[in-house]
Amino acid sequence: MNEWATTRRAPGEVHFTSGEVLQGDMHLQYRQGIPGNTETPLEMLNRDEAFFALTLGDDAVRLVAKSQVVTVALGNTRYDEGPAPAQHQTFSVHLANGRDFEGDVHIVLPPPATRGIDFLNQPEPFFALHAADGLWCLNRHHVCHVRPHD
Repeated sequence: MNEWATTRRAPGEVHFTSGEVLQGDMHLQYRQGIPGNTETPLEMLNRDEAFFALTLGDDAVRLVAKSQVVTVALGNTRYDEGPAPAQHQTFSVHLANGRDFEGDVHIVLPPPATRGIDFLNQPEPFFALHAADGLWCLNRHHVCHVRPHD
């Protein structure tokens, strides 16, 4: 049995800076002391490791450089985001590859840091955006500009 058997798989579509797109399963780690509970894809993307494993449809594994990932599409899958979000804010996001997104972000920051700019200036490289076509994880390093909606 290989090491991938000890993770939970979550389907995703990974979009790279090169324009390449890979569809496969990301491997989520189980949380210590909480049986059956795994990290979310966003938590996995925001771990300190520079690479993550993606298993393609033919069971071939790719080790993906997070720095080269622009977005990860998660479809309509919902993940527990922990405590109730303090605030929802709608953003229009323009990425360096020319793609535009519009959707809601959940801002959970201690007061007074509840503005959109406070959320965008967080150190984690990825953030979740709930758009009409599903949940996306966007890489902050590839964001050109954001228009917050009132």
